[in-house]
Amino acid sequence: MAQGLRLRESPAWLWHKLLNLGLDLALGSLGAAPLNGIESVHDPADGQIAGELRQLVARLKAEYGSTADGDMNYAALSGSAALERLCECTARLRKFDPRRLQSHDERVAFWINLYNALTVHAIVEFGVKGSVLRRRGFFRRARYAVGEFVLSLDEIEHGILRGNRAPPYIPSRTFPPGDPKRELVIAEPDPRVHFALNCGSRSCPPIAAYDPRRLDEQLTTATWSFLEGGGMQVDLSAGEMALSKLLKWYAGDFGGRDGVVAFLRQYVGSHEAEMLDGLRIRWLEYDWSLNKKG
Repeated sequence: MAQGLRLRESPAWLWHKLLNLGLDLALGSLGAAPLNGIESVHDPADGQIAGELRQLVARLKAEYGSTADGDMNYAALSGSAALERLCECTARLRKFDPRRLQSHDERVAFWINLYNALTVHAIVEFGVKGSVLRRRGFFRRARYAVGEFVLSLDEIEHGILRGNRAPPYIPSRTFPPGDPKRELVIAEPDPRVHFALNCGSRSCPPIAAYDPRRLDEQLTTATWSFLEGGGMQVDLSAGEMALSKLLKWYAGDFGGRDGVVAFLRQYVGSHEAEMLDGLRIRWLEYDWSLNKKG
């Protein structure tokens, strides 16, 4: 405890605190309340809440999503029984300790599913129109309380799933030394999670539910789908490949530019794989318009 207090009084911790205070003030996210309502009177059983959350995300995709392009019918979802059930489930997360999740795959699947559920919930709750970027501070304001922790979309993505790395364009790790949220960090992050997280925009991966028993297979499928769906466009005759800006923003997660190219070799034909090193890279414009239908 004493060591934790010393860390929280260190210059690095103070600098981080001031940086995030400034960001929250600028983005209007200071003191944003969690979206998962009043604390449930029921204690969730170990494992059951994660499974229920996964089923609810699958239901959102099946009933309100489009298999063709990943769009969501947010208008129909608002006030629906599915949204009410999601609110009930996430309210019970207030009494769930995520440290109970035992395996690496259980933790990764849980946080991906929670991120995807929170994105959809926040878009409906905030009344987002046009783009999530039009809702100032969307990724910091959208929060759930999970046990003793209150976590935003940014914290789930960058702090937990990316191994406590800095968000793009912010010169600081997500959780500073001494922050109890560091207990939740995935120690060996998998860069394929970037193709599983839905941010409510047309250039994002579509929403999906992830099962810890099939996580590796599902992440591989999500990566294939994202790249073949336009995230990677190879033109050997022009000597270039056009890539999603996700691979630019998070190149460090793949090991830099060379790591990105090595990663992509797994997802192209053998002839193209031999040619990738010599290709120019062109970054595709990222479409932040809301992935809505109906």
